[in-house]
Amino acid sequence: MTTVWILMTLLVPIGPAATPSGSTQLELNEQAGRERAAAETEVAVLLSRLRERAAGDPASLARLEAAQVAWRSYRDAQIELGFHFADGSAGSRTGGSVRPMCVALELARLARQRARELRALLEPEEGDVCAPAWR
Repeated sequence: MTTVWILMTLLVPIGPAATPSGSTQLELNEQAGRERAAAETEVAVLLSRLRERAAGDPASLARLEAAQVAWRSYRDAQIELGFHFADGSAGSRTGGSVRPMCVALELARLARQRARELRALLEPEEGDVCAPAWR
């Protein structure tokens, strides 16, 4: 188990709140999957709020959708970059039973980052003249 945690810390830059705990790799994978799902749900909720705000403004809605498509491409490219050897042919770094956990944790990290960006559009910091002026 110690080897798994060492490997995980080398692969995915995560904070303490995102560190899964479990006694088996299956439990760790499942917990990481739940973290990914929670982060992706947060993004979906924020996108829904932004779409509501853009109701009646097709240009703003189109910009939001284009940005989200571009972000998904970026997210997918990041995963492909870091975890492209699905069969483990590059060595144990990207294969084996730890891979689903590592991919899920990276997807969760990227989704949390995206949520911060979307939240800044909804709730710009007062007094920040460079805050995004969306809509």
